[in-house]
Amino acid sequence: QPGTANDPQLPQLIWYAVEPLLTHDPRAVLAPLLDRPNRFENGGPLVPRSIARRLYTSNDPKLLTPLLDFLKTNKDKPITAVMLDGIIAGHKKFMPPPPGSEEVLAALQSSTDKSVLAKAKQLAGLWGAKAAVDLAIKTVTDPKTSDADRIMAINIVRNQKTDAARAALLSVLSAKIKPN
Repeated sequence: QPGTANDPQLPQLIWYAVEPLLTHDPRAVLAPLLDRPNRFENGGPLVPRSIARRLYTSNDPKLLTPLLDFLKTNKDKPITAVMLDGIIAGHKKFMPPPPGSEEVLAALQSSTDKSVLAKAKQLAGLWGAKAAVDLAIKTVTDPKTSDADRIMAINIVRNQKTDAARAALLSVLSAKIKPN
């Protein structure tokens, strides 16, 4: 219903109702996200973001595979960017990339939705995709890059444990700040 996202409790209550269903049949929970695309514009991003986070952090192939299939299939839809936010929020440094991550990233990086592309780059960095990490390092060290892009790249590079990542971050930290 319109206004649901503005309600202080309804999105959380909806999530509480949906969450137990995820372990039984994640595909049945994911399918309605596409029935009416503006359903979650009215309800806010909490429910789809939480669904993605819960499925991703389960590390259970029975739950993870439907999520990754959903993302690949719906790479051009705005709901995918919201769900990628959930995955990014749920990712922990010690988590390896899921099986099939290269295929998912390839699909997401061919999206026509700019917000999906931005989130896909961030996720690729978190999953340690070499091309994404190399691009992030280049972005961090490029003084012509916008502050927003540089901050996003720094967040990717800081999770990498390589000499190149360390050198890039140290170069940014040691750079002299010019007053405006």
